[in-house]
Amino acid sequence: MVINSTTTQVAFFPFVSFDDTIGEQVDVQVWHKQTKTMVEGASNVTISGSKVTLSLPSLTAIADVAQDLDTVLIRVLYNDVLKWEYLATWSTESVALNNEFKQWDEVTPSQPNWIKI
Repeated sequence: MVINSTTTQVAFFPFVSFDDTIGEQVDVQVWHKQTKTMVEGASNVTISGSKVTLSLPSLTAIADVAQDLDTVLIRVLYNDVLKWEYLATWSTESVALNNEFKQWDEVTPSQPNWIKI
């Protein structure tokens, strides 16, 4: 998962049930690993099938210290119990870094560029 200062929510498929959080608020912590900067906020949980979606707190404090490709830890706690944790990547550009695929325009065979050692 790649996030940046424009990211307002995350969606994920957890290994543990979030059924006990329906209609309740969870505590969401986002940590910038390199500087130990943390932002925190309460969020309502939306469950669709097995997919959980929740809002993130304002990431302004992290954007002030984060650099491209830094590690960001997202934690979701409910009643002081860790429900979900994920290491994300901070991007100063697009959050779709892992969704961009190479487009090949040429369909005719071409000679490879071999490197001589």
